[in-house]
Amino acid sequence: MALMIQNEKPYIGIVGCSYSNWKEGNCLGKSYPALIAKDYQNYNVIDLTYSGSSNDSAYFRLWTFEQYYNIKFSKVIFQITHIGRLLEFLDWKFSNFNIFEKNEFTGNYFYCNDIKKPLGYANISIATKRKWIVELRERFVKVFGLKKDDTVIRYYILKLGFDEMLWKLQKEINLINGVYGVNNVLLFSWKILKFNDNIKNLQLPSNYWTSVEELFGNDKFYELGVDALPHYGEKGHAEFYKELKIKLKKWL
Repeated sequence: MALMIQNEKPYIGIVGCSYSNWKEGNCLGKSYPALIAKDYQNYNVIDLTYSGSSNDSAYFRLWTFEQYYNIKFSKVIFQITHIGRLLEFLDWKFSNFNIFEKNEFTGNYFYCNDIKKPLGYANISIATKRKWIVELRERFVKVFGLKKDDTVIRYYILKLGFDEMLWKLQKEINLINGVYGVNNVLLFSWKILKFNDNIKNLQLPSNYWTSVEELFGNDKFYELGVDALPHYGEKGHAEFYKELKIKLKKWL
């Protein structure tokens, strides 16, 4: 369905992975992006989170949404995900954004109703579903005439462990801060940022807040999960939002 936005309100864009999304915890309208919309009716809250998304796809989602709907985000919340994820896409269609819907309970919360492929590109992850890499290989074989073997899979398994992924995250942070302004961007991660010994080279700016894991402590962080990863349901999102709301009072 087409998205009807109240254009007189400023826009908050929220990018993140399944940790910030409502799908895994089955809590549509109760995830922290929706709770932000409920408390801040003077903003249009655009939930650009979805399962498996990578850090280097964050600005792509923000910019493409802006172009398609002819809007500009005033504020951005960027939930940093696992570093070993990568954006790859072979087609780019603005029309993929027409699957966004308006939440009837808050009126100013807009979310994607097709969590699998909302933007027409594939994110692949060393930590999650191998089948994504297999599907990507099939497309590469067709488009580039590659042999149908495991070369592509082996390439990505190695690539996702390289320090290049640290740079991709650094670049995405710098880019989003540069476009929207440090004072208009709030950064946090779900888990404590870990990668390899070179993680210390990552320069987190002043608008990086914390990780949820550090915020709650290890025991509470996992106890609130609906699974072992942990994804959060209504209760977990509500607990996180209590802490986030303190930041938002000063920020919004």
